[in-house]
Amino acid sequence: AEEHVLYEAIQPGDTLTISTVLESVDKKDTGETFTVKSTETNQHGTPVAEVRGTMFIRGSGSGPRPAAALSDEAERSIEHEATTKVDEDQTHRYAEASGDHNPIHLDEATARMAGLPGIILHGMCTMALATQGAVDGLAGGDPSRVRRVAVRFSKPVRPGQELTTKFWPEAGAGEATTYGFETYNSDGIAVIKAGIVEVES
Repeated sequence: AEEHVLYEAIQPGDTLTISTVLESVDKKDTGETFTVKSTETNQHGTPVAEVRGTMFIRGSGSGPRPAAALSDEAERSIEHEATTKVDEDQTHRYAEASGDHNPIHLDEATARMAGLPGIILHGMCTMALATQGAVDGLAGGDPSRVRRVAVRFSKPVRPGQELTTKFWPEAGAGEATTYGFETYNSDGIAVIKAGIVEVES
């Protein structure tokens, strides 16, 4: 899972200082999760973002837990839907831009050795593609209006797949509107669940 709270737009040429702490450790039925929080400030000492990433480690857990209640899709009023095609070379371009050269995103043999069907898209790239739909369809093309994005990754994405993201209003109060969203592959399987994006009014 990933959550980004955005305070200021990060500009080309900015110098960022990142402070990271282990925020929590939690036992699940098949292992443990740990959450890391990073606070980012620019060269002026101004906080620009707070990022939380939750990672899962398989191992001895606490036993089965009750299944979470499923949301009622019938009650959703879809406000915007965005579809994008993942380029065949997307993982290679994203690796160069992000510095994340994990071979499961770049080498078919390594990905299969890890139990994957082949190379998979970086989770952060999947999140970015979904967020682009919010920028274009809910924020009038202005990325600075997106104040928070949170997702739970549910299935890996393969290069060449088509992704569709559906957004629906959850709440509107004061200066921002909160939208829920999910992203589906071309087989209709959710690759992002429990997505939240807050858009400045």
